[in-house]
Amino acid sequence: MSVAQSLSSHLVPRGLWRAEPDAVVLMVVFASGVPIGEIRGIGRMPQVLAARWAMAYLLRTLSRLSWPEVADRVRPHGTGHSSVIRMPEMIELARQEAGADEARGSDRNRQARRQALEIVGKVEGQVREMMAGGAA
Repeated sequence: MSVAQSLSSHLVPRGLWRAEPDAVVLMVVFASGVPIGEIRGIGRMPQVLAARWAMAYLLRTLSRLSWPEVADRVRPHGTGHSSVIRMPEMIELARQEAGADEARGSDRNRQARRQALEIVGKVEGQVREMMAGGAA
């Protein structure tokens, strides 16, 4: 059984299709391979940053959560609400860098942005599969 099939019961259409936040979190954990405790922790390893950025981006775009609610889901004990709001910018920057010769920021941040973009692509692909009836 695929991740998409096992999580399909948590994806609820409401007017415009939106995912339940817990399903988004689980999809990011499965797609990234990073445990939720590390995503919500203080780690700065590229794979942890990538999962955190992807989770924030996907929670905002796939669910009905507000930015403060997204921040609470991503870093419940953190003070980084403003950094969570900036995470979608990191995803967009990674998309721009994918086609550019020159990238901005440290090697660690570039690597994390690329990984975050890959996670977002995996989860969005799973969502498209479910919406097309692949999880039935």
